Amino acid sequence: MSFRKYIMKKPYPIYLLLFVAIAMGAGWAQGDSGQQPADTAPQPAAPAPALGADATAQSIENPPLTSLDQPALEPGLAARSFIIPGVHIMDTADTNLAGDLSGKIPVRSVTRALGSLQLQRLWKNYSLNIDYAGGAAIYENFARTAAQIHALDINQRIRWRTGQVSFRNTFSDLPEGTFGYSAFGGAGGYDLGGFGNVGGIQDAGGGAFFSAGQYGSLGQAPRVSNTSLVEATQLLNPRSSVTLTGSYGFTDFLDTVNTCAPSATFCCQPGGICQPPSPTFCPPSADCCLPATTGDTQLTAGCLINSHQFAAQVGYNYQLSRRNQVAVVYGFQDFSYPVTNLGSFTTNHVHVLFGHRISGRLDLQMGGGPQVTQIDRPGLPGIRQVTGTGRVSFRYRFPRTTLSLAYDRLSTNGSGFFGGATSDVARFTVLRPLSRLWTASGDVGYTHNTRLLPTATAGSPDSYQNAYFGFGLRRQFSRYLGGYLTYQYTNLNFDIPVCSIDDPTLCGRTAQRHTVIVGLDWHPRPIRID
Repeated sequence: MSFRKYIMKKPYPIYLLLFVAIAMGAGWAQGDSGQQPADTAPQPAAPAPALGADATAQSIENPPLTSLDQPALEPGLAARSFIIPGVHIMDTADTNLAGDLSGKIPVRSVTRALGSLQLQRLWKNYSLNIDYAGGAAIYENFARTAAQIHALDINQRIRWRTGQVSFRNTFSDLPEGTFGYSAFGGAGGYDLGGFGNVGGIQDAGGGAFFSAGQYGSLGQAPRVSNTSLVEATQLLNPRSSVTLTGSYGFTDFLDTVNTCAPSATFCCQPGGICQPPSPTFCPPSADCCLPATTGDTQLTAGCLINSHQFAAQVGYNYQLSRRNQVAVVYGFQDFSYPVTNLGSFTTNHVHVLFGHRISGRLDLQMGGGPQVTQIDRPGLPGIRQVTGTGRVSFRYRFPRTTLSLAYDRLSTNGSGFFGGATSDVARFTVLRPLSRLWTASGDVGYTHNTRLLPTATAGSPDSYQNAYFGFGLRRQFSRYLGGYLTYQYTNLNFDIPVCSIDDPTLCGRTAQRHTVIVGLDWHPRPIRID
């Protein structure tokens, strides 16, 4: 069934008419009242100062370059303690829910119902921010009938006059990867819905250097990811500061089978033709993947690689002027892949950074340097690689439009497809209020990932690229009720064809996906807890 016929068959035209009718009705009501509704858009919690209240040097307007904090371009809420609950419902038409590479795919519907809770609690020298969203996805005419959705961000800060220490944790339990936020309905849906960043911990010194997120996914393969991090910042004098950061993260794919017999077949990464166990990937009594048994062609069922990672970073920052900074940072990463015989690898890099910032308007960061990667494989000689890594980030706030552009080159966990990867990641976002009630957004992302840990498994690709673009429209119907309509296109492409584990004759290199989402969200007035 074509996408167009599916849309006409499903009640989406009715949803669109309701969306427009409610929008027009709310617009007339607002026009009659002549007053602008308060709280017309969800407001993020005000970021805590990067240093203590008495510090006069590097503040939230210009935090250290090597810190996880970024300068705020948008005004935050007043310094108050509050709780904001919320309810979010969205319905999605998805052309490739199973992640099929053969092109023989029907259009399916997914309904997601989520609840959210945002908490900010402030003390004199402490602050606590919690952002949670959780619920379920209900699938129509799909092998998997339902999936859980959970995302939790926690940030606890302790400040003193010349510094601070922060404890952060990012947890997610999702049916697919976070790059592009496709698990929540595309580029515009979840962000326009108004609650937090579930893409992983981002840092100015190295993009997603500390994150355990994934940069590509096929089909519905539930995974749990968690990153725990502690960061200390200390002023040395009014112009210079040091930061010290350490983290531990993991990604576990819940459908991976670890109990099959040594003689059982397994599927090549990421799909491939079923073959006998290989001592490189699947030694006896280890992680021998079973073929998928569902009626849908899900190429990754039971085949994704769990990963654990440790990262540490130390940086020195010097403020040249009110708007300009330079920094030197050393970073270390250690990636391991339990239950497999793939091996492990470590990275060491030194970056020189430069930052130019104009308070409330512009934030430009750029930097890079050499990286040494040490690959260790059981029973085989080690491999040492010397490459370059770095990051460029640009954010600018016009009177009515906010732009963000970022590029990163770094080592990542491989997103379950590979045992580690060298990843090039680029993303561009734009957000613009069209009126006091309408907001438009756009999001474009691209990532190219090359395998790091070698594999002797036949039929395994060595690289993949993932690209998406999307846009969304949001309408604030009343003070506490809003709706949004979004579209997103995603293209995941491997360097060689891979085959279905249900039918080895179904092979392909590219999985294309279109999603259209209609959603509603509601939240009450912030509840003061001072």
